Amino acid sequence: MTSKGCPVSLSGRVQGAGIVVNQGARGSERLVRSLVYEVVVIEDANTLELFRFADPVQSVTLQVACDAPVVAGEERYYAAEIAVESDFVNGTVGLHISDADLDEWGRCLDALEADEGAEWPPGGRSAWLSVIPEDPLEVTVHDSPSTQIAVQIPVDVPAGWLEENRLRLEHVRKAIAKR
Repeated sequence: MTSKGCPVSLSGRVQGAGIVVNQGARGSERLVRSLVYEVVVIEDANTLELFRFADPVQSVTLQVACDAPVVAGEERYYAAEIAVESDFVNGTVGLHISDADLDEWGRCLDALEADEGAEWPPGGRSAWLSVIPEDPLEVTVHDSPSTQIAVQIPVDVPAGWLEENRLRLEHVRKAIAKR
């Protein structure tokens, strides 16, 4: 993005269900949008990556805090954060995922292996992503229902990306099972 010939960079950080985006032009920063519901903090040694779609230029990742789940009924929810990084836009959005969401992510990986699209996590309760297995892979991160902003990132994933993401899923499952 440019404004009167001045480059503008975007960056973001998690603020619960919303995204805080800072817009900087020639060294100045100002708050563009802030929605605060609860703070999701992902800065712990017990954090693991659930998935990574990356090439040398851009990436979409999700990290899960595998300790201190929030318990709601019989379900445990773990703080997580989706991060988008590229030369054009950088941002994060927080969400909480459950054991059932991990099972659904496994099914999404199966769908991607069969060249079908995937949307995860289900339920519309938080931020989510859609993945379309084209060349390059299209990953769209949706921050809904809070800001309703979506960012689409084409990623030229390397060979073996699917198996690496299956291994990440198993590492997260094992870490959560220890709790």
